[in-house]
Amino acid sequence: MMKDQFIAALPVSAEDVTVRLFRAEDISEAYIGWLNHPGTMRFSNQRFIQHDDESCQAFYHSVKASPSVFLAIEHKAFGHVGTMTVHFNDRHGTADMGILVGAPDVKGSGVGRRAWQLALDLALSLPEMRKVTAGTLSCNRAMLGVAEATGMVPDGIRIAQELVDGEAYDMHYFAAFR
Repeated sequence: MMKDQFIAALPVSAEDVTVRLFRAEDISEAYIGWLNHPGTMRFSNQRFIQHDDESCQAFYHSVKASPSVFLAIEHKAFGHVGTMTVHFNDRHGTADMGILVGAPDVKGSGVGRRAWQLALDLALSLPEMRKVTAGTLSCNRAMLGVAEATGMVPDGIRIAQELVDGEAYDMHYFAAFR
């Protein structure tokens, strides 16, 4: 199972960033604050949900029981600064990734890109993995930059797929192949 192989290789680090399994104790006031911050969640469908300790615990436990992995992003100076998810599909040899950099101290510093590259490289190193995917809205310039900077290639567009502040935006999909 790819999930087990991925977990066995954690944590992974480069420069000032470490990607490791998310732990129950990572559910903190700061983490819940990121999830409820309108600016941080502007492009995420999580913006429609009011999060609290109970909802975060439920998500944490649901991921543990699924073919997905929930990761924490740590910065050497700032500690826990974000999260990532990797949703594995063993039947197809694929995974889909997502990221949230919540800590305002590191936004725009490249921490997200470095964490993404670590998780992407690890996923692509798995013997059964053939493709890793991700998607983001056309208005999410930061994530578009992460996909491009980490070598992902365009993998489709859904025109006017989702609304942000009442305006329709395209959903861009990206892929990296083994």
